[in-house]
Amino acid sequence: MSRFLEVLNKHHDAIGTSEILDICREMKRRLEAEEAHLELRSPTSSTRSPGDRRGRMIDIQVTFSARLITAMDFVHGVRAPATSLCPCSRRFPAGGPQPAL
Repeated sequence: MSRFLEVLNKHHDAIGTSEILDICREMKRRLEAEEAHLELRSPTSSTRSPGDRRGRMIDIQVTFSARLITAMDFVHGVRAPATSLCPCSRRFPAGGPQPAL
């Protein structure tokens, strides 16, 4: 097994924000590298919003990206669908308001 996979397998039970730095340090040491870069992506689901009474689910993409040279550069991202409609616009059909004839 490659040294990289050995490092990841050691942490396979739980990889969260606190383990990312440990993984990067160990990759850097085991691979005798000047820097380590790790990017993890995971799909998940959540209820649409706390106020949504229908309990609809949305798909969310969670990303952890870390780079270690001498100090850690860490980015935690979340990608989720969103709309910015005012509540009154819900009364119009999908194509928008219809012109008065």
